[in-house]
Amino acid sequence: YVEAITGDPGGLNPQFSGGPIVNRITFSMYESLVEITDEYEIQPGLAREWEISEDERTITFYLEEGVVWHDGEPFTADDVTFNFEEIVPLQTWGAMIAARMESVEAPDEYTVVLNLERPFGPLFEALSQQAMVPKHLYEGTDYVTNPHNMAPVGTGPMMFVEFNPGAEVVLERNPNWWRGETQVDRTIFTVMTDPNTRALAMLNGELDGAVLDPSKQADVSEHPDLMQVERGYFQDRITVVFNAEQPELADPAVRALVFSAIDRDDVVRLALDGLGTPAESFFLDMPPGARHPPPPPAPRTRPPFPRPP
Repeated sequence: YVEAITGDPGGLNPQFSGGPIVNRITFSMYESLVEITDEYEIQPGLAREWEISEDERTITFYLEEGVVWHDGEPFTADDVTFNFEEIVPLQTWGAMIAARMESVEAPDEYTVVLNLERPFGPLFEALSQQAMVPKHLYEGTDYVTNPHNMAPVGTGPMMFVEFNPGAEVVLERNPNWWRGETQVDRTIFTVMTDPNTRALAMLNGELDGAVLDPSKQADVSEHPDLMQVERGYFQDRITVVFNAEQPELADPAVRALVFSAIDRDDVVRLALDGLGTPAESFFLDMPPGARHPPPPPAPRTRPPFPRPP
C-alpha cells in the first residue's frame, strides 16, 4: 500500500507530535485503550471492557490478554499505569485527564483502576487519543527525546521499518498482532509536497491513496478506478479567526460587520469546489438551539404601504 503525504511527520510518537500526518502514520503502530469512530462512537481497544462507578469517578479497565509489543515483550497493566502517570499528562488531551486524576492502580496484570477527583464528561474521547507506549523502553529516560519516538515500538497491526526524511516512512505487517491477520504486508508513506505531483501520481495509478486539492476532485469522480473517501476521518473545520489586537479589528462592532460579510456558501462553492457544508455551528447535526440564530430583520426607516396621506 502506497500513500502520499504532504510533508515529513514532525515525529512518530503521537503523544509528543500531532497533526494529520503524524496520526495517519502512527496510529497503525500504536494503539489506545479505547477507540473512537468517525461518528464519535466509543469502541474497545486494548481495553476489552470497562466498568464505571455510580459517581463516575472510578473506571475499571479490563485489558486484552496475550497482547505483545513489537519487540516481543508482553503488554500489561504496568504499561497502562506508567502511561497514565508519566506520558498521558504530556499530551494535549491527556493533560485534561491528568488534571482530574486522583490515582491509578493495577490490581493484577490485566486490570487497571483509574480514580478521578471529579467526573470528566469527555474522558473516553480523550482516552481514544492516548497512544500507549512501552514502559520498558521509556521508564528512566527523557520521554521527549527518547529515540523510540522516531523508531516506534507499539502493539498495532503495522511495525516500523525506516524513516527517510524528505522521502518516505516504511512500515511492515505485525505477524503477532493480537487481533489477527492484516490485509496489508507493507505500507509506504511517500512524501509529495507538490499538490499537482500528488494528483498526477494518483490519476496515473502510482498511488493507492492521497490527499488531493478540491479542484482535482472532478478528475477523481471521472476516473474509473478512483473514489473520494467519505468515511474514516473527523469532520474538517475550516475557520477564519480575527486578530483582535490589530487596531482595525479592535472594535467588536467592526468584527461583527466583517463576519456578516463572509459568504460561507461562496467559500464552499469556490474555494472547496462544492465539497463542504456552510457552517452554522461548531459541529454538523447540532440541535437547533446550538446553531446561530437567524439575523433579525432590518428595521424599517419608513412606514410600510399604504402610507397615510
